[in-house]
Amino acid sequence: MVPGRVIDELAQEYAHRPVVFVEQNAWAPLGERHSRFYAACTASCYDTPQVMVSSGHQWASGEVDYHAEYSRMVEEELARPPQAEIEAHYVRIGQRIRADIRVKNLSEVILSPENEATVHLIIYEDKHVGQTGRIVRAAPWVEITTDLMPGATMTFTLETPDLSGVDWAKLHGVALVDYRPGGESGPYDMLQAVFASPITHRVYLPFAQR
Repeated sequence: MVPGRVIDELAQEYAHRPVVFVEQNAWAPLGERHSRFYAACTASCYDTPQVMVSSGHQWASGEVDYHAEYSRMVEEELARPPQAEIEAHYVRIGQRIRADIRVKNLSEVILSPENEATVHLIIYEDKHVGQTGRIVRAAPWVEITTDLMPGATMTFTLETPDLSGVDWAKLHGVALVDYRPGGESGPYDMLQAVFASPITHRVYLPFAQR
């Protein structure tokens, strides 16, 4: 049983829970997601397949009991309380996708450049390209450059590059925020992730104008 098949089976098992399994090319990664894996792993982590949950809070690589290991990581992640509240909406503009992402910091940590706090948008397509049925098409990100204090809220706008060769009806978005608890070293941790909702209005209005 190949890992991609296991991931597809897990995707079906978790279809009714707040979990999404996505894939991208480890040799040509998009955005800053793959860097999270290498920030978390040890020197022995370079064997494929490489899998991480959250932003590297848990990871696995190489030959493991794929179904058992991945399930364990996902279940442990689901048991953790969210440390941020996120509202995200996206819209197609030409050949790009633009998203508004509102983040409320529920943690006791100040999210800032000092701990490399970052907001990400992952756009993936329901299509079998590599190993699984969901392939990442874009992953824009932005660092939080102004301190986001505990209890405070900020809004961010992210936009993909031009997308080509995609089925727009099969694209989906996930927004998330993560940070590096150790400051400039060590693994990242994800505070929360949510599915972004598509905007169907003919006129696009950012959060501030709705």
